[in-house]
Amino acid sequence: MTLTRKEVSVIPPLLVDIEGAVTALSIGRGTIYRLIQTHQLKSVKIGDRLLFRVSDLQYFVENLANNS
Repeated sequence: MTLTRKEVSVIPPLLVDIEGAVTALSIGRGTIYRLIQTHQLKSVKIGDRLLFRVSDLQYFVENLANNS
């Protein structure tokens, strides 16, 4: 099955960059990096790019109450 360009444009992103994660979580870049270092937030590397799965960002937010 081949998707048309119009159909592809309506698919929500599966990955976001650091700025997308900052915007989605409403926290700073430094906090994002600390969360990665402490294994509280997952990230993926593709080439030189640091990316975040949208599902991991959602999981992080959903589990904030459990970690408090």
